[in-house]
Amino acid sequence: HSTRRYRLIKPLVRRIWNKVSYFCVQNKGYSERFSEMGIQADKLMITGNMKYDVINLPANERHKDAMALRRHQPPVNYREIFGFKPDDTVIIAGSTHPPEEEILINVYSELKSRFASLRLVIAPRHPFRFDEVDKIIRTKVLSAARRSALTATTDNDAVILLDTLGELNKVYQIADIVFVGGSMVQRGGQSILEPAAAGKPVIFGPDMSNFQDIADQLIKEEAAISVQDKPALSQALLSLINEPQRRSQIGAKARTVISRYQGATDKNMEFISKLVDPGHTLY
Repeated sequence: HSTRRYRLIKPLVRRIWNKVSYFCVQNKGYSERFSEMGIQADKLMITGNMKYDVINLPANERHKDAMALRRHQPPVNYREIFGFKPDDTVIIAGSTHPPEEEILINVYSELKSRFASLRLVIAPRHPFRFDEVDKIIRTKVLSAARRSALTATTDNDAVILLDTLGELNKVYQIADIVFVGGSMVQRGGQSILEPAAAGKPVIFGPDMSNFQDIADQLIKEEAAISVQDKPALSQALLSLINEPQRRSQIGAKARTVISRYQGATDKNMEFISKLVDPGHTLY
């Protein structure tokens, strides 16, 4: 979209942008679009997508984890906290938007009648919707349990509403299947990096424009599943529930893809270092 607009003022764009030392771009497609604008070839460097690098723990998180280990605190066992049994099949729907919750609840209800050990965790994208999603779950004649209010007497078959902040990426670790929200509606999709890096089979809807390159790469390598609508979502979930080995294979491929494409941040820093210190050797 931006390229089409920039074409209207191409002479101005070319004159100004060629004053930039380097353009570190994600892939060949971006490089070609900059070339079309008249940017000199020696200013264009393909370094990859930095979004792959955001899954690395920031320093403060590493520090907190190290402190917890020194205090001999055991890691949080979410399966135990949520009351899941070892043989339960857990679906986690992360960062959902309306009406994705209703779609998921309807599909889950249908599948639950066939698979008694199926469990569902829903994490709405926006905290102000926690009450709304709680009501949607209960309206569908399902038991709902909020993460913030779990007790020993919580219904073991309840749909878990993750109504806390900062836990979703850790909760992904206990998933057997992950659905990433913002993708069945025109929201561009939420991040698929964390569940993919955790080696989970990821399902998302048709709109992943916020992470299009990553989604395309995962689909290309059969490391994720894209669905167009509710029937396709139901079929994808059914297939993964029935085929544990396929779940493992898709998840393993996803982890490999994410690992392979990491490193763009370091490459970009190399070019910055070259500008600061001309004697610095590029990778």
